[in-house]
Amino acid sequence: MSELARLIARRLCHDLSGPAGAIASVVEMMSDGADEELMSLLADSSRTLVSSLRLYRFIHNNDASGDWQACLSEWAETRDGVTCRFGDHGAVDGPRAALLLGLALTALEAAPGDAEISVDAGGVEITAARLLFDAWVGATLTGTPPASPRTALAAMLCESAAEQGLRIDVHATTTAIVFRLIG
Repeated sequence: MSELARLIARRLCHDLSGPAGAIASVVEMMSDGADEELMSLLADSSRTLVSSLRLYRFIHNNDASGDWQACLSEWAETRDGVTCRFGDHGAVDGPRAALLLGLALTALEAAPGDAEISVDAGGVEITAARLLFDAWVGATLTGTPPASPRTALAAMLCESAAEQGLRIDVHATTTAIVFRLIG
């Protein structure tokens, strides 16, 4: 297994362990009798886990077929205060759709609260009152080798862009991040 594959696997385990752990805890507590609050927690955690898995499947497939916009919207709905907008995407093919989804996920990870994300064929833009963008992730998107599990997805996206004859241009401030596909 390559170092990048190991980093991606660690990243996935980290991102999916929270919702899975919550589901396991609720199921354990349900043996004592379910109440409305526990059922709501179970439903929310299940929805988050399923939408995360679908999103990762689209991104890592690199041949995303199906409704990639619905996939991103469904995942974003599990995050309070996130609004998705889609601009002109023309005839976005599977690899480009997977790349756009990965960039959207990367952008949304920088938003600890309310945010608005816009996705079109040319890239992704996110705005929020406060964004916490990891500079290592930005550097990895533009070609620096991955240094941690947090940069694994960025390295994969950089590689995917290169395979499509593209490069990723990154502009980040504390209130906006723009990822543009150049090429």
